[in-house]
Amino acid sequence: MLRAMLTTVAALFLALASTAAEAQNGDAGKMVSLEGTVEIGRAGSFTAATVGSGVAPGDTIRTGTPGRARILFHDDSVLNIGDGSTLVIDETVYDPNKGAGSTLMHLLGGKVRALVSDYYSDSQASYRIETTTSVSGVRGTEFIVAYDASSQLSEVLGLGGEVAVHSTRDRKNHGVLIHAMEVTEVAKGRFPTPPRQITTEDDDFRRLIGGLDLPGSGLPESLLLGEPALSGEQIPSPDTADGTQSREPSTGTMDEPNPDLPPDEPAKTGGDLLDQPQPILEAPTDVDVHF
Repeated sequence: MLRAMLTTVAALFLALASTAAEAQNGDAGKMVSLEGTVEIGRAGSFTAATVGSGVAPGDTIRTGTPGRARILFHDDSVLNIGDGSTLVIDETVYDPNKGAGSTLMHLLGGKVRALVSDYYSDSQASYRIETTTSVSGVRGTEFIVAYDASSQLSEVLGLGGEVAVHSTRDRKNHGVLIHAMEVTEVAKGRFPTPPRQITTEDDDFRRLIGGLDLPGSGLPESLLLGEPALSGEQIPSPDTADGTQSREPSTGTMDEPNPDLPPDEPAKTGGDLLDQPQPILEAPTDVDVHF
């Protein structure tokens, strides 16, 4: 009995030490599951990702067709990346002791589903996913962002809580707030469309959520990030945000600018360095994994 207890304590200590070391090395999180072709770009070169691979600010994650990835961050946020997607992790700052932090990512193409931890419910915290045309900012919620680089059209679907969506040409005004089962679109040179209610039977809902489903619910995914992720075990997903936040009115009006006017440049981050078409990655596989 005593030996078993000592073994458990030792394993716990090693897991905690591993997590602390990862934080010191600058990793923001880990790949907890993947399927098909998934690559991590760092320092100008791409390498194949595996379960347990660390991701850090400045990394580019790209998936093939097929190719899906699930990333668990140290702040307990979860990000699922769909087929044929390219995502740049520009910034992740997580310091629960100070009650402030920020996450900024650029989706260059494809789609992602974010489950944002309660840590970002703090008024000083910021969680944003940007495309060429849209800026989506949230505090403790779940949502999907899809971006078609060929048409330069962004779509944002709310799944829980509240998401503020703006055009990159006006990051403060003319925005909309979307809630659970509402969708908005942001085309090049235009402001977000008024939120549209959507149902699970809607073709657009099925298209946006396809390949990005987060099964189950329950306890937060990581109390010890280094343990279940590295072993490749199935991990339960956190609960979806309950959407109890107040419904604030949208700022500004829905007037649209000249459609031929190009959007303003996104924030000057690492994502701006990748303003070019991404290669199509293909990896034949018969495995069908639902996130």
